[in-house]
Amino acid sequence: MSRKSWFLLAFFYFFIFGISFSQKSLYFFSGSDWCPSCIKFKNEIIESKSFVNFIKTSDIQFEILDFPQRKKGLSKSYQDYCDSMASVYNKEGSFPKLLFNLNGEVTVYDCKLDEQQLIKEISNSLPKKVSSYFKSQNKMNSPFILKVTGDLIDTASLFEQSWAFIDSVEKAISSWDSLSITSSLVNNAGKKPTKVPIEYYNLVDYCVKISESTQGAFDITVKPALQIWDWKKGAVPSDILIDSVKSIVGYEKINLNPSDTSIYLTHKGMKIDFGGIGKGYVADRLIDFWEKKFNIEYGSVNAGGDIVRSKSNKKTVFFVPDPKNTDKAKYEITFLGNSIVTSGDYYRKFEANNKSFSHILDPKTCRPTNSRISSVTIISPNGIMGDAIATAISVMGKEAGLDLIDQLPNVEGVLIMIDGSEFRSNQVQIINN
Repeated sequence: MSRKSWFLLAFFYFFIFGISFSQKSLYFFSGSDWCPSCIKFKNEIIESKSFVNFIKTSDIQFEILDFPQRKKGLSKSYQDYCDSMASVYNKEGSFPKLLFNLNGEVTVYDCKLDEQQLIKEISNSLPKKVSSYFKSQNKMNSPFILKVTGDLIDTASLFEQSWAFIDSVEKAISSWDSLSITSSLVNNAGKKPTKVPIEYYNLVDYCVKISESTQGAFDITVKPALQIWDWKKGAVPSDILIDSVKSIVGYEKINLNPSDTSIYLTHKGMKIDFGGIGKGYVADRLIDFWEKKFNIEYGSVNAGGDIVRSKSNKKTVFFVPDPKNTDKAKYEITFLGNSIVTSGDYYRKFEANNKSFSHILDPKTCRPTNSRISSVTIISPNGIMGDAIATAISVMGKEAGLDLIDQLPNVEGVLIMIDGSEFRSNQVQIINN
């Protein structure tokens, strides 16, 4: 998908993250033609200019529930409504009575308070307004959009530290930086183990476990195979060259030693690359960084289209890209997970000898996958899992991919095939098709 497309889609659904709706209702029970204190309260407080303006600016639903004895012209439906509200909020029949309902939590106010005192009391019952802040920058060759919500004092420092944190994590896992941990591992391949920080060790350990669960469809050792395929030139490497890299590709050739957090790539020439899960991993780490260091109520990261957010029980809208026209969304879905990512063969591929070659390689064959899947969208508990599973299913194919989704807790998916057919797990809800 083009950078412009990502920004257009990202900014739209980015603001949807964290949106919640609350019921804020103020009810006044009155006997307008028999209750002197009700009439006085209505004239002096309810109809005052400052109270009317307060209700308008506070976005409160205000209702007068009238129970007159002689007044004519009240509809039967209105009387029934007032009676039903009284059966819930005014069973004792108190008049006048003013109460506030915020999501089922009821507060009753003293109707003897003066105008300003009452406004202050109601204001104290309102939920505190929480501000949201967002910033965007290019990181990891992709647009990153960060959004945080909370009672924050120094947002400039938060974003400054966030960008620096992203850079530090990328530097550690980069296969391009000669000083990175990854480069040290590669330089020592076939020679000796390399002791690494616990965070890095856990990352590689997780990737190996994903490789095991996907029977090698996802594999961080596929880098040598990626290097012999040139999608820019559109050239197909020889069978001899492809066979030559097979001996140094395979997650089972990674030795992990938990006692000293060392990693050993057992064959000379082995390389690892986190390009398939890098952005999801960085987004996961940033969310954790925010929650530990800053007073945020909610945070979300759009890492070049990989969406990761704080734990939330609220549904969020996501646009599934149309593989045939990536500037548009195929449809909208709602999801409850903490992450949603899309992997597709439409990002980078080439044609040669009347055949299309995907940029997604099958690690077992070291050749482009031929799964007939055009795109995979995965909803999951975190970004790294979503990235890895999406890549694996692109290799595994429809049947095995859907079976994998069914076996994984809290994981849902949408598969769009090259011929345009679609397959979805049971919990995916389309809201606009």
